[in-house]
Amino acid sequence: MIYLELNDLSNAEIAFGSALRINPDSEDSLIGLFRVYYLQDKTDEAIATGEKLLEFKPDSVEFHMALKNLYKKKGDKEKVFLELQRLESLVPDNEQVIKEIIQYFIDQNDIEGLSRYYEKIEEMKIEDVKLGIVILRHYYENSQYDRTIEMAKKLLAKENITEADVNIIYTYLTLSYFDKDDISNTETYITRIKGPYENIDETIRKKLASIFSRIGTRKLADKRRREAIYFFEKAHECDRDNKYYQEALEKIKAESSAAQKLLIRKTLLIIGGIAVIFLVIISLWNLMRNKIIIKVEPATDVAIFIDGERVMLKSKEIGVYESPDFLIGSRTITIEKEGYDKWLSRVNIFLAGIQWCMQNSFRSMVYSR
Repeated sequence: MIYLELNDLSNAEIAFGSALRINPDSEDSLIGLFRVYYLQDKTDEAIATGEKLLEFKPDSVEFHMALKNLYKKKGDKEKVFLELQRLESLVPDNEQVIKEIIQYFIDQNDIEGLSRYYEKIEEMKIEDVKLGIVILRHYYENSQYDRTIEMAKKLLAKENITEADVNIIYTYLTLSYFDKDDISNTETYITRIKGPYENIDETIRKKLASIFSRIGTRKLADKRRREAIYFFEKAHECDRDNKYYQEALEKIKAESSAAQKLLIRKTLLIIGGIAVIFLVIISLWNLMRNKIIIKVEPATDVAIFIDGERVMLKSKEIGVYESPDFLIGSRTITIEKEGYDKWLSRVNIFLAGIQWCMQNSFRSMVYSR
């Protein structure tokens, strides 16, 4: 034990060996020799000693943990898993043990076992988004798209999730929906993936480029060039070596520019036409609304009515009466004065006469004694 404390492993091994020859069932000697072998990286000797030691201490977490590490060094996965199961029975809430069991299922591509133990992690309230992403990836790679989507949405609901992890989750959501031929959800999630895309695995990046291109082609077919340009730009960003995306992008931009210029010309023509029509309407409106001017000589007091409505005297000195604006048409003028008969006149207002066109008014002159 003194040699072991001094880290003199060679003499410690000799001394523990001598002790075991005196008493082969000495628990302390077995423990000491096991530790010496373990520290010396003598894997086979340590395993043999450890297995014998567990006959005395079958419930020792320390020695089961050490044996598990030794089996892992030797590459014996089955025995590693057996030791992990024993450890789980001894310390069921040990986070490290559960994670290593999950890693074993990952290595074995055992999706069912993986899912079962991930649920246990959630029950234990262990936040391990990275592990969830590993499971997510395995679901996708095994074409279990619905389970991929379910796991992805569960991970997105977690707190303190990094932007990089969110990006990965959106990527697998996009791929899953695309492989399910759900283009609507594919478009929703692929637009949430943030660049730079160089950080994404090349195979997945090329597949994303293909998806961007496919959506862009659909947008182009729907005559939504601006959106098509966006998706082909993203396709080019994902796969810069693919000349098709760049050529398609340049072609769409050229067509879009030409279409935009044509649209501007058409718009200007339409606006010009509308402006002309508006001016014509205003002009016609003004031309069609005119006044009737009545001058009475001499300027005596009379009552003048147009279509029964009395006309106000504009100027008493010169006897001028002016009506409100009238639309073109026939009007009946009545002039009354005490001692005189009623005088009627029918006046037609029409668009004729140079003076009327220039002055925008029509004057009908009625003279009375």
